[in-house]
Amino acid sequence: MIFLLLVSTIFPLLSGSLLVSVLWPTTARRTASLWFRFWLALGAGLGIASLNLFLCTLLTGSINRWFILGEAGILIVLFAIRHHARTKPNPTYDGPVANQGGLASILRAVFFITLLIQGIVFGSLSLRSPHGDWDAWIFWNMRARFMFRAGTHWKDAFSTLIDNPHPDYPLMVSANVMRLWTYVGGETPFCPIMLAFLFTSATVGLLVSSLSVLRGRTQGLIGGLFLLATPFFIRHGADQYADVPLGFFLLAAVALLSFSDETTDTNKGLLALSGLMAAFAAWTKNEGLLFLVGLLTARWLVVDFWRTRRVRLRTGLLAFVAGSLPVLLIIFYFKTRLVPQNDLVAAQGAQTASKLGDLSRYVITAKAFLRQALQINSIPVLVLPFYALFLGTESAQVKRPAVVASSLVLVLMLAGYFLVFIVAPYDLELYLRTSLDRLFLQLWPSTIFLFLMVVVSPRRVAEERLTGREDFRVQTADTSP
Repeated sequence: MIFLLLVSTIFPLLSGSLLVSVLWPTTARRTASLWFRFWLALGAGLGIASLNLFLCTLLTGSINRWFILGEAGILIVLFAIRHHARTKPNPTYDGPVANQGGLASILRAVFFITLLIQGIVFGSLSLRSPHGDWDAWIFWNMRARFMFRAGTHWKDAFSTLIDNPHPDYPLMVSANVMRLWTYVGGETPFCPIMLAFLFTSATVGLLVSSLSVLRGRTQGLIGGLFLLATPFFIRHGADQYADVPLGFFLLAAVALLSFSDETTDTNKGLLALSGLMAAFAAWTKNEGLLFLVGLLTARWLVVDFWRTRRVRLRTGLLAFVAGSLPVLLIIFYFKTRLVPQNDLVAAQGAQTASKLGDLSRYVITAKAFLRQALQINSIPVLVLPFYALFLGTESAQVKRPAVVASSLVLVLMLAGYFLVFIVAPYDLELYLRTSLDRLFLQLWPSTIFLFLMVVVSPRRVAEERLTGREDFRVQTADTSP
């Protein structure tokens, strides 16, 4: 079984690597850049694998191994595109070199020790609950199991006769679980555990590597430590919840948007890849659709403020839409032809107006949001404000279009979540208690990324103090060797 699982990872790694290679504009070969591309490739490859399985199931009428031919065909096409693209010149990126020195070495040691400890915690939680927790039972693994067993009746998994509160949830996680089960030939719980571990690891790796490329290795390691020190991140990863994969794709879209702003040209490839990652988020959970719309809206608003770069930014918007369009077409078919209407939308009616006018619902929801944001069992939430006050921010980073747009979309996401709770047809306090921490988890990796994009690196502060300078809020990124 282990051998078959290793074989099953070949296609996601190859397909994702080829796709990222085709769209990647930089000629840099630094280690951090290579790791950045590796984690992006893993996520993109898993997204492609889930879409391929879904389309092959749709065409053949049942779950079977014909999808492996589809994977082979995709690899052939991507190889051909990659061979053609090799002759095209690419713009370069002259960003921060990974920091070396005492502070980076200490942080690296602390990071890997923390990573090892949290890996043991993940394994322990998975052994204790090999089938995950509630959402894994009722949504992702149950739907995968139903479709895997149902043969030609696989569409019955979306029937309203099944007591499922969210019958329209997309298939990123479930399709990948089915794919792994098909490779190994049975429903072993090790497959969803492995998938959860891949996305949990990829989120940490992507955060560290993207910040290392854009802001220096010190910032990258600090970002990884902040994420690993968040208890519910590892717990929900081991719970096999889709919120961790969703958080990965949100982070990927935001990081790619920032990376495109740092390069020397209008990088349509990076922006198309960002759009693809945002679309994969929509293929993971319904909240991803809100993110995609919010990111497009935020980016468009930013275009009107950066008038000197308006042509470049508008071109980037078209590339972003082009990257997301193929996945969005599949989601549109899935939502309109296969699954019933979303339960939250279907439940709206005459009571919606009264809920919107009920002040008590706003008070209850606002208190729950505040409690979640200030939860005492999350060390980073307590540390981040003091960290920013002590080190200061870089005004040049704060004003970057990608940082502004990405920060705005996180605010729009929180506003959207807030509104959903106001009009939700469920018991409000129970709904908040059982889902709010996971909604915050979706945005947490991107929040850490944006925070460390604008906060001055500790290494820079230490160097400035040693040289006797008083102004630590520099205008450039941390590029010290």
